[in-house]
Amino acid sequence: MRAVLSGLFLLIVSHASAQNIEAFGVFGGFNFPLTVDPGLSKDPRFVGRFTIRATPVGFSYGYDRVGHGILLTPNYTQAGQKFIIKNTTGGEIGTRDVQMNYLSVPIALKLHINDMSFLFSQVDDFNSIFSLQKGQHPVLLKNFLAKRISLETMVILQGLLKYVQRFDKELSDDLVWPDNKRLIIKYAAFLNYDKQKCKTQLLKLVEET
Repeated sequence: MRAVLSGLFLLIVSHASAQNIEAFGVFGGFNFPLTVDPGLSKDPRFVGRFTIRATPVGFSYGYDRVGHGILLTPNYTQAGQKFIIKNTTGGEIGTRDVQMNYLSVPIALKLHINDMSFLFSQVDDFNSIFSLQKGQHPVLLKNFLAKRISLETMVILQGLLKYVQRFDKELSDDLVWPDNKRLIIKYAAFLNYDKQKCKTQLLKLVEET
């Protein structure tokens, strides 16, 4: 059995068009292969060395629509540990570099699920999700920052309820809100949705909660 400890770095560039978002990125990293083999552990001729592999290296492509998306991350990975080969009578004979090369193309399907009802469980009434909570961020913004609701949801609620103006007043000295406000306003220009349908669904949700 072989275990690999790894670290990664990732660079992603996003491009939005209409309601769709494309993201391109490259990533790389390093791993520390560890070999756990009963046969090798009993063989005094092979002594494992600390080994660093400069992989995986790959490319990522993501395509998101409202509600779903896909992510492809083709990558090249090299694993395998280096060993010192010893003479059983004493001394070292040399080294052996065990290399295993892998090319993989993982594909992921993403479903963007936002259950607004959990927001209402945190407050007494619907309007409270837009209000400051004992000096803390409003429930809506707090859950967005925690990635529990999506950017699309923030944009749609802004289109229906115009909460941004309220946040501007209540969060005038906040350091986090300005950057997130710009993100919401900019993305609104690319997001197409049925405003009347969303309004009807929101009213129904409020009545049921």
